[in-house]
Amino acid sequence: GCLGPALTQISLEHLEVKEVESTAEKDAAYSLHLSKNTFYEERGLVEFRIYSGELCQCRTWVLVQPGMASPTPGLARFNGLSGGLNSLVGGLNALTGAALADASGLGAGTSVAGGSSGSRGGAAAAPGGAVGGRARASGGRRGGRGGWSCRGVSVAHGPVTRKSAAGPSTYFAAVTVRINNYKNRQGRWAQILNMSTRRERHGFGTMLIAGLEELLKVEDIDVVVLYPAENGRAPQFWASLGFGAHEVSFLPDEELVPHDQGGPLLPEFDTGSLIVLPRWEKRITGGPQGALDGDSAASAAAAAAAGYTRPVAKRGRGGRRRTAASHRTLPPSKSRVSGEPLLRAHEALMGSRARHKARQHAPAHPQGLTGSAAARRTATVVGEASEVALAPSQLCVGGVVHEVG
Repeated sequence: GCLGPALTQISLEHLEVKEVESTAEKDAAYSLHLSKNTFYEERGLVEFRIYSGELCQCRTWVLVQPGMASPTPGLARFNGLSGGLNSLVGGLNALTGAALADASGLGAGTSVAGGSSGSRGGAAAAPGGAVGGRARASGGRRGGRGGWSCRGVSVAHGPVTRKSAAGPSTYFAAVTVRINNYKNRQGRWAQILNMSTRRERHGFGTMLIAGLEELLKVEDIDVVVLYPAENGRAPQFWASLGFGAHEVSFLPDEELVPHDQGGPLLPEFDTGSLIVLPRWEKRITGGPQGALDGDSAASAAAAAAAGYTRPVAKRGRGGRRRTAASHRTLPPSKSRVSGEPLLRAHEALMGSRARHKARQHAPAHPQGLTGSAAARRTATVVGEASEVALAPSQLCVGGVVHEVG
């Protein structure tokens, strides 16, 4: 279907995290979300968030490998045949020119195909001029620039160049996010509502979130919140990426007001017990002051990595800044990251994840080691885990290395 070909055809260099814009991209994100039982029960909400996101401040990004353009077999065979015909027609033209030159007594420097008769004129030049005129006209009409012509047959000189149709894109993961403006200061914060991967434990989710965080920084977003489903896997995954519950929230009190009470926050419930799930948070940029001025170093670096220069926000009455769009800085066509910037972001997130796992599994004092020796041993474990995770042609999830190149 729209999810694309087999997972064995993955090229890390061509992976891209991009905001959905076309109907095909939205269809792919919708299919990924509904492939999970967790989101199937709220499919109406999922559909609204993806297809009518501007009405509910929601935006969706996907991890995709765009279809690669390659010449079709039929076009390749045509180009080969064209080259052979060019050689044949060129030979026939040469033979025709030589025969006409002998018959009319023209000199060796006379160009019959070009219609030039040298020093001879009148009726004697007519045969050569007529043949040459037809050849030149035919070449201009059919063969075009650099064409050869003979007896009304014309083949372009050299291979035919045509734009090849790209193959189907492959979609690996999708995430839908609600964007909120801070009420009392400049900047934004985000809430992840739905996140799905085509295949778990292959590293697609980590790659998607790595790219997403880079793009959210460009949007002046400093804090991301979510409500992980209590199914064992989700809390473990999000904790490894730096999310967690905090006694003191990164968000101001006015941002923690639930939506049904007029606030921006969308609490989520366990479908069975209807108990509110714990809210987890992560700060992806510096402190609130960085978001206040909207020009933090992390945000500027992310903008440069994404190849986008943020416009200067205009000031409204009272000196308060106003963004060009209420809940976005980048248009969908610009909200994308791929290539080296995406790979660097993925490596950094995988390194953080490896350190988290090492701290989680390492005992406080390994047997036989105490004090500084135990600390050195822990650092060694972290370094080894990072090296495994950061292999350039691999994705690693849960300590399992997967070859994807």
